[in-house]
Amino acid sequence: MTDPQTYNDWQAVIGKGRPNNTFRFALAETLLTLVAHDFRFVGQDNLTILFADKICRHVAAFPIQSNGAGNNVVFEACAQYNDGEIDYDTMYDIVAKEGFKSVFDRFHVVNGQPVKTKFFTVSKRKGYICLDIDWSLRTMTNSYGLKNLLNQVERRWVAVEAKWNPEVVGKKSRFK
Repeated sequence: MTDPQTYNDWQAVIGKGRPNNTFRFALAETLLTLVAHDFRFVGQDNLTILFADKICRHVAAFPIQSNGAGNNVVFEACAQYNDGEIDYDTMYDIVAKEGFKSVFDRFHVVNGQPVKTKFFTVSKRKGYICLDIDWSLRTMTNSYGLKNLLNQVERRWVAVEAKWNPEVVGKKSRFK
């Protein structure tokens, strides 16, 4: 059984994490996907593929993925890829270079304070970013259900998108 603190920390990260862009949701979905496939460790290549896929999927429905603060080049690259303006390799390179600059540091921070549970640790091996997924995330996924946790992340992500894309909300059947 998962320590209640772990679940509370996850809920805080998803619900109250710094909302200047949606990278934390993409990372959360990526982490859960990795756990579902029994990854304990992931290198930058696989991480970038999954992370970019999550962002591209959401940018296709809601073009605004940031409140304007910070670097939007990743969202722009995903939108350009979705529109056929750039190829996959170009989009991938941009996400690999720019997508992880601050998301790892900010993921575990809520209201300016780090949460107690660290769902992953970051290391560099041979110049590449690597994530070691903590057992707490795996245990929480087993206790609360992968589908349930993914749905929670998705609902929060869509709520933020709806706030930042009000003109799109009325056009989306999932909001009617």
